[in-house]
Amino acid sequence: MTSLIFGASCSPSTVIYMKDLNAKEHEASHPEAAAAIINNHYVDDYLDSFRTIEEAIRIVTAVRDIHRKAHYELKQWKSNSPQLLKAVGEN
Repeated sequence: MTSLIFGASCSPSTVIYMKDLNAKEHEASHPEAAAAIINNHYVDDYLDSFRTIEEAIRIVTAVRDIHRKAHYELKQWKSNSPQLLKAVGEN
């Protein structure tokens, strides 16, 4: 299977399984980002908070890179930090 049917009753569990599997494959090289993917995602929603903007940029960038390797792209980033939004390419 190369794509997932949106709206099928099995879709949420399939997406969660695949995103967690992908995160675990990158856990050795990006432990914080892998933990963020596993613990702070539900299907395609990612919610997290950070102590500093530098930490946010570092982890969010790694999360995006891990997802891109699996052809899974997060879009429509929201943040109260213009600096973080600029770093992820959002206006």
